[in-house]
Amino acid sequence: MPVRPLKSPDVYDEVLPDGGLVLFHSQRALILTLNRTAALIWEYCDGDHDVGAIVAQLIDLFPTAADTERDTRSVLATLCEAGLIADAAPAS
Repeated sequence: MPVRPLKSPDVYDEVLPDGGLVLFHSQRALILTLNRTAALIWEYCDGDHDVGAIVAQLIDLFPTAADTERDTRSVLATLCEAGLIADAAPAS
């Protein structure tokens, strides 16, 4: 899993009426649908937030949710395995 997840430039996203997202990887012809929480995680995949910061943001947003860290890491792993995110280049 990337330390600082960054969205692939080959991925296009479309917001759904319920706040979720549809992701389309143009090079892999892959489509993935995200629920609202996973869509929030996707938004933090900007190369500036490391995994710990993304987990902390989700815990702040959903303080009573169980297994937030595990679930966030699972979404990030899925995105990585699908080739939708990679690790951002190390800061100079």
